Amino acid sequence: MKTRYEKWSGNWRAPVTVQPAFRDTLFGGKITLEHDLDAHALAFASLTRGYKAGGINVDARIDVGADPLTYGTETLWNWEAGLRGHWLERRLTGEVTAFYLARRHTQVRDSAGFGGNYRFFTDNGDAAHVAGLEAAGAYALARDWTVRGSLALMRSELDRFTLANGNPGGGRDLANTPHYGYTLGTRYGAAAGFFASAELVGRAEQFDSNNQNEARRAFHVVNASLGYAWREWTLTLWAKNLLDETYDKRVYFFGNADPDYIETRYEDRADPRQIGVTASYRF
Repeated sequence: MKTRYEKWSGNWRAPVTVQPAFRDTLFGGKITLEHDLDAHALAFASLTRGYKAGGINVDARIDVGADPLTYGTETLWNWEAGLRGHWLERRLTGEVTAFYLARRHTQVRDSAGFGGNYRFFTDNGDAAHVAGLEAAGAYALARDWTVRGSLALMRSELDRFTLANGNPGGGRDLANTPHYGYTLGTRYGAAAGFFASAELVGRAEQFDSNNQNEARRAFHVVNASLGYAWREWTLTLWAKNLLDETYDKRVYFFGNADPDYIETRYEDRADPRQIGVTASYRF
């Protein structure tokens, strides 16, 4: 495979052609063991092997002399063990899973430049690890009224590394792995007639990038709906972020302003309160 880059030099571009070679043997798979403890509960364990293939950085602004032109394959092993079942004449259902994930040659996104001259690329860091516990359950308070919830707890670490262009990283949590996340909700309604639901959703703070230390702040939002179902028709009044919580959708940290291009935190806000009506017909 040949890739052609054009390197800027004054007002002209000198073409540079590279011909990377990839000789990976990629394999993945999953082994699962399940055992019925009794008529109501099942225990399970699994081992998974996965991969993310290497590739070529194709940003048109890439610096051939400084930036990595290719990146290698990442591999991972994931171990899981858990329990799922139902109790109290199926009024209570639930599942809990513990997991440990080990990544090798972790692929990380990086960037270089400033202002409107930013360029993005992928490179390989070192090892990364994630350990956690996930649980979810639902309970029927009455025939048409249920409560449900989920909880995820995670701890992660990305080992320290230095990229091909000299940028350091790691030594902290992985990006996009908050320490906790949860939902807690309730729903009332049968197959026909009035129905209503409400849920509280929360997440801990988390890093958005593995090459800067600005974190997206923790948030808690409420979503709700109220509706009526009749024959093939369903009419729903819904609200997302009902309490109009202000929180981050993404955060960035880079230099973008003349004359010194001092690195600054920029925040992309998540959607404010949204209220809408949906009508659907099933046929």
